Amino acid sequence: MKLQLGVTTEHSCSYLDDQSAREAVLMPENTTAAIYQLLIDQGFRRSGDHLYRPYCQLCTACQSLRVDVQNFKPTRSQRRVIHKNTDITWNEKKCLTLKHYQLYCEYQSARHHGGTMEHQSYEEFCQFLNCSWAPIRILEGYLDTELIIVSIIDLFDQGASAVYTFFSPQYAARSLGKTTIIQQINWLRQANKNWLYLGYQIDPCPKMNYKNEFSPHQRFINNHWDFEKAE
Repeated sequence: MKLQLGVTTEHSCSYLDDQSAREAVLMPENTTAAIYQLLIDQGFRRSGDHLYRPYCQLCTACQSLRVDVQNFKPTRSQRRVIHKNTDITWNEKKCLTLKHYQLYCEYQSARHHGGTMEHQSYEEFCQFLNCSWAPIRILEGYLDTELIIVSIIDLFDQGASAVYTFFSPQYAARSLGKTTIIQQINWLRQANKNWLYLGYQIDPCPKMNYKNEFSPHQRFINNHWDFEKAE
Protein backbone atom coordinates (compact mmCIF):
# COMPACT_ATOMS: atom_id res chain seq x y z
CA MET A 1 0.00 0.00 0.00
CA LYS A 2 1.35 3.39 -1.06
CA LEU A 3 0.16 6.54 0.69
CA GLN A 4 0.92 10.11 -0.28
CA LEU A 5 1.86 12.40 2.58
CA GLY A 6 2.18 16.14 2.71
CA VAL A 7 4.64 18.07 4.89
CA THR A 8 3.66 21.24 6.74
CA THR A 9 5.78 24.36 6.72
CA GLU A 10 8.01 24.93 9.74
CA HIS A 11 6.39 26.61 12.73
CA SER A 12 7.19 27.26 16.38
CA CYS A 13 7.21 24.10 18.48
CA SER A 14 4.35 23.90 21.00
CA TYR A 15 6.45 21.97 23.51
CA LEU A 16 10.09 23.05 23.30
CA ASP A 17 11.17 26.69 23.41
CA ASP A 18 13.39 27.94 20.61
CA GLN A 19 12.61 24.89 18.48
CA SER A 20 10.80 24.76 15.17
CA ALA A 21 8.55 21.90 14.14
CA ARG A 22 6.82 20.41 11.13
CA GLU A 23 4.58 17.40 10.53
CA ALA A 24 3.99 14.76 7.90
CA VAL A 25 0.23 14.73 7.22
CA LEU A 26 -2.10 12.32 5.44
CA MET A 27 -5.02 14.05 3.79
CA PRO A 28 -8.52 13.00 5.00
CA GLU A 29 -9.63 11.87 1.54
CA ASN A 30 -6.93 9.19 1.63
CA THR A 31 -7.83 7.93 5.08
CA THR A 32 -9.89 4.99 6.33
CA ALA A 33 -10.19 3.27 9.70
CA ALA A 34 -7.93 0.47 8.39
CA ILE A 35 -5.23 2.96 7.34
CA TYR A 36 -5.51 4.68 10.70
CA GLN A 37 -4.88 1.39 12.46
CA LEU A 38 -1.85 0.82 10.25
CA LEU A 39 -0.39 4.28 10.80
CA ILE A 40 -0.97 4.41 14.56
CA ASP A 41 1.68 1.68 14.66
CA GLN A 42 4.01 3.97 12.70
CA GLY A 43 3.87 6.77 15.25
CA PHE A 44 0.96 8.75 13.79
CA ARG A 45 -1.78 10.57 15.72
CA ARG A 46 -5.17 11.99 14.81
CA SER A 47 -6.44 15.57 15.00
CA GLY A 48 -9.93 15.79 13.54
CA ASP A 49 -9.85 13.98 10.20
CA HIS A 50 -6.09 14.45 9.75
CA LEU A 51 -3.39 11.91 10.61
CA TYR A 52 0.02 13.39 11.38
CA ARG A 53 3.46 12.54 12.71
CA PRO A 54 6.32 14.86 13.72
CA TYR A 55 8.73 15.34 10.82
CA CYS A 56 11.23 17.77 12.26
CA GLN A 57 14.59 18.22 10.58
CA LEU A 58 16.75 18.79 13.67
CA CYS A 59 14.82 17.18 16.54
CA THR A 60 13.56 13.68 17.41
CA ALA A 61 12.27 14.44 20.92
CA CYS A 62 8.66 13.39 20.17
CA GLN A 63 8.40 9.62 20.63
CA SER A 64 5.07 7.83 20.37
CA LEU A 65 4.34 5.84 23.55
CA ARG A 66 1.96 2.92 24.12
CA VAL A 67 1.14 1.15 27.39
CA ASP A 68 1.08 -2.65 27.64
CA VAL A 69 -2.50 -2.91 28.94
CA GLN A 70 -2.53 -6.57 29.95
CA ASN A 71 0.68 -6.31 32.00
CA PHE A 72 0.18 -2.86 33.53
CA LYS A 73 0.61 -2.70 37.31
CA PRO A 74 -0.08 0.60 39.09
CA THR A 75 2.70 2.13 41.14
CA ARG A 76 2.22 3.11 44.78
CA SER A 77 1.50 6.68 43.69
CA GLN A 78 -1.03 5.50 41.09
CA ARG A 79 -2.74 3.32 43.70
CA ARG A 80 -3.20 6.44 45.82
CA VAL A 81 -4.79 8.17 42.83
CA ILE A 82 -7.13 5.19 42.33
CA HIS A 83 -8.14 5.26 45.99
CA LYS A 84 -8.76 9.01 45.84
CA ASN A 85 -11.21 8.62 42.95
CA THR A 86 -13.27 5.54 43.79
CA ASP A 87 -16.34 7.79 44.01
CA ILE A 88 -16.22 8.62 40.28
CA THR A 89 -18.84 6.88 38.13
CA TRP A 90 -17.88 6.14 34.52
CA ASN A 91 -20.13 6.08 31.45
CA GLU A 92 -19.43 5.42 27.79
CA LYS A 93 -20.96 7.59 25.05
CA LYS A 94 -20.59 7.86 21.27
CA CYS A 95 -21.50 11.49 20.51
CA LEU A 96 -20.16 14.85 21.65
CA THR A 97 -22.66 17.21 23.27
CA LEU A 98 -22.91 20.83 24.39
CA LYS A 99 -22.35 19.60 27.94
CA HIS A 100 -18.97 18.25 26.86
CA TYR A 101 -18.18 21.52 25.11
CA GLN A 102 -18.97 23.59 28.20
CA LEU A 103 -16.57 21.50 30.29
CA TYR A 104 -13.95 21.77 27.53
CA CYS A 105 -14.20 25.57 27.60
CA GLU A 106 -13.75 25.64 31.39
CA TYR A 107 -10.69 23.41 31.06
CA GLN A 108 -9.08 25.45 28.28
CA SER A 109 -9.65 28.72 30.13
CA ALA A 110 -8.04 27.40 33.32
CA ARG A 111 -5.25 25.22 31.95
CA HIS A 112 -4.38 26.84 28.61
CA HIS A 113 -5.36 30.47 29.10
CA GLY A 114 -4.30 32.58 26.13
CA GLY A 115 -3.81 29.53 23.92
CA THR A 116 -5.28 29.04 20.46
CA MET A 117 -7.83 26.52 21.74
CA GLU A 118 -9.31 28.69 24.48
CA HIS A 119 -11.96 30.37 22.33
CA GLN A 120 -12.91 27.58 19.96
CA SER A 121 -16.53 27.50 18.83
CA TYR A 122 -18.68 24.43 19.33
CA GLU A 123 -18.21 23.59 15.63
CA GLU A 124 -14.41 23.86 15.95
CA PHE A 125 -14.52 21.71 19.09
CA CYS A 126 -16.42 18.98 17.21
CA GLN A 127 -14.10 19.19 14.19
CA PHE A 128 -11.08 18.78 16.47
CA LEU A 129 -12.34 15.66 18.25
CA ASN A 130 -14.75 13.96 15.83
CA CYS A 131 -13.70 11.83 12.89
CA SER A 132 -15.66 11.36 9.66
CA TRP A 133 -14.07 8.01 8.73
CA ALA A 134 -14.08 6.23 12.11
CA PRO A 135 -16.40 6.32 15.16
CA ILE A 136 -15.14 7.79 18.42
CA ARG A 137 -15.73 6.58 21.98
CA ILE A 138 -16.24 8.95 24.88
CA LEU A 139 -15.55 8.12 28.52
CA GLU A 140 -17.39 10.36 30.97
CA GLY A 141 -16.58 10.62 34.67
CA TYR A 142 -19.24 11.86 37.14
CA LEU A 143 -19.27 12.88 40.78
CA ASP A 144 -22.89 12.21 41.71
CA THR A 145 -24.66 14.00 38.83
CA GLU A 146 -21.82 16.41 37.95
CA LEU A 147 -19.77 15.74 34.82
CA ILE A 148 -16.14 16.33 35.81
CA ILE A 149 -14.05 14.59 33.16
CA VAL A 150 -14.33 13.61 29.49
CA SER A 151 -11.92 11.53 27.43
CA ILE A 152 -12.09 10.97 23.67
CA ILE A 153 -10.83 7.57 22.51
CA ASP A 154 -10.34 5.86 19.16
CA LEU A 155 -10.75 2.07 19.34
CA PHE A 156 -8.78 -0.40 17.21
CA ASP A 157 -8.53 -4.18 16.91
CA GLN A 158 -5.40 -4.27 19.07
CA GLY A 159 -6.09 -1.35 21.40
CA ALA A 160 -7.06 2.30 21.53
CA SER A 161 -5.64 5.78 21.13
CA ALA A 162 -6.28 8.41 23.80
CA VAL A 163 -7.10 11.40 21.60
CA TYR A 164 -7.82 14.12 24.17
CA THR A 165 -8.91 14.47 27.79
CA PHE A 166 -10.33 17.47 29.64
CA PHE A 167 -11.73 17.92 33.13
CA SER A 168 -13.21 20.35 35.62
CA PRO A 169 -10.43 22.63 36.92
CA GLN A 170 -11.90 22.67 40.43
CA TYR A 171 -11.02 18.97 40.81
CA ALA A 172 -7.44 19.23 39.57
CA ALA A 173 -6.09 18.01 42.93
CA ARG A 174 -7.64 14.61 42.22
CA SER A 175 -5.09 13.94 39.41
CA LEU A 176 -7.95 13.37 36.99
CA GLY A 177 -5.72 13.01 33.94
CA LYS A 178 -3.90 10.06 35.49
CA THR A 179 -7.18 8.67 36.81
CA THR A 180 -8.58 8.62 33.29
CA ILE A 181 -5.55 6.79 31.87
CA ILE A 182 -5.96 4.12 34.55
CA GLN A 183 -9.65 3.86 33.70
CA GLN A 184 -8.81 3.53 30.00
CA ILE A 185 -6.36 0.74 30.79
CA ASN A 186 -8.97 -1.12 32.86
CA TRP A 187 -11.57 -0.63 30.13
CA LEU A 188 -9.23 -2.03 27.45
CA ARG A 189 -8.14 -4.92 29.65
CA GLN A 190 -11.76 -5.99 30.07
CA ALA A 191 -12.17 -5.79 26.28
CA ASN A 192 -9.07 -8.02 25.81
CA LYS A 193 -7.11 -5.29 24.02
CA ASN A 194 -3.33 -5.00 24.21
CA TRP A 195 -2.25 -1.37 23.79
CA LEU A 196 -3.20 2.11 24.90
CA TYR A 197 -1.54 4.73 22.71
CA LEU A 198 -0.95 7.89 24.77
CA GLY A 199 0.57 10.14 22.13
CA TYR A 200 4.06 11.62 22.25
CA GLN A 201 6.46 11.32 25.15
CA ILE A 202 8.76 14.37 25.08
CA ASP A 203 11.51 13.96 27.66
CA PRO A 204 12.69 17.63 27.65
CA CYS A 205 9.10 18.83 28.22
CA PRO A 206 8.04 18.24 31.88
CA LYS A 207 4.32 18.73 31.24
CA MET A 208 4.33 15.77 28.84
CA ASN A 209 6.25 13.35 31.04
CA TYR A 210 3.22 11.86 32.84
CA LYS A 211 2.97 9.24 30.07
CA ASN A 212 6.31 7.79 31.10
CA GLU A 213 4.86 6.83 34.51
CA PHE A 214 2.66 4.06 33.05
CA SER A 215 4.58 0.81 32.68
CA PRO A 216 5.35 -1.45 31.03
CA HIS A 217 5.30 0.68 27.91
CA GLN A 218 6.96 0.89 24.53
CA ARG A 219 8.34 3.87 22.62
CA PHE A 220 8.47 4.16 18.85
CA ILE A 221 12.13 4.95 18.12
CA ASN A 222 13.92 4.65 14.79
CA ASN A 223 10.77 3.19 13.23
CA HIS A 224 10.26 0.32 15.65
CA TRP A 225 8.76 -0.22 19.10
CA ASP A 226 11.02 -0.86 22.09
CA PHE A 227 10.06 -1.66 25.68
CA GLU A 228 11.38 0.61 28.41
CA LYS A 229 11.83 -0.53 31.97
CA ALA A 230 9.97 1.23 34.76
CA GLU A 231 12.20 3.39 36.92
